[in-house]
Amino acid sequence: MTEAPVNDGAEGGLRVSGGQTGPAPGPVDGGRSTTPAASVVVRVRNEAGSIGAALTSLRGQTVPLEIIVVDSGSMDSTLEVARPFCDELVQIRPETFTFGRALNIGAERASGEVVFALSAHCVAADPMWAERSLEHYQDASVAGTAGLPYGPGGASFDGPRKITFDDVRRDPRWGYSNHAGSWRRTVWEEHPFDEKMTYCEDKQWMWRIMLASWTVVADARLVVDSSHRRAAGFKALWVREYNEGAAVAEHLDYPV
Repeated sequence: MTEAPVNDGAEGGLRVSGGQTGPAPGPVDGGRSTTPAASVVVRVRNEAGSIGAALTSLRGQTVPLEIIVVDSGSMDSTLEVARPFCDELVQIRPETFTFGRALNIGAERASGEVVFALSAHCVAADPMWAERSLEHYQDASVAGTAGLPYGPGGASFDGPRKITFDDVRRDPRWGYSNHAGSWRRTVWEEHPFDEKMTYCEDKQWMWRIMLASWTVVADARLVVDSSHRRAAGFKALWVREYNEGAAVAEHLDYPV
């Protein structure tokens, strides 16, 4: 992968670009595909131990994917592990990082009409994860997809369903998540992620686009394991849950 640092158009950012030299984006008549069905933004910082598995799972999908990695100051071997897999590598300074800003920078570089987000800790184990998500965009009202194993408040649900404000009223912290979700590019262009939010930029985005009459589909077939949240221990999990709850209380609003 040849590299050349280029201004990324955002304050404090640096883009490193080059052609992908790793595994093919997806099978096309047994060969390499050069036309991605969609793009994926993966945010990383010091994730050398997990990024390889995450990116391998993306290259194993049944549809070709453009992979854009946004790094916010890794000091380990994350970049070396990621380079063979990604189509573009974007570097931003750690002091400028927010979840929303990293996603927006990656989405700006994406060429797909649908853009996915996948956490560097996660593995899209189902090779049809992206393909099943893309099927929902045949409905012109759909702005995003979310893999959710249960409904608001832990309720069960059968088959894919569109998230409603009744769902949000029942459980404000349930719904779309950027650990493994997707969005329609044209909707994101009008409603980018809020770069000022330190947490829950995904829930706030979902509420905003629903207020604009778009829909988000919840589909249990799209679930990607998020147990990494518990891997750092109880204290770290409690702090994160607290911060997410505070973000919901402080920043988010919805019809009641």
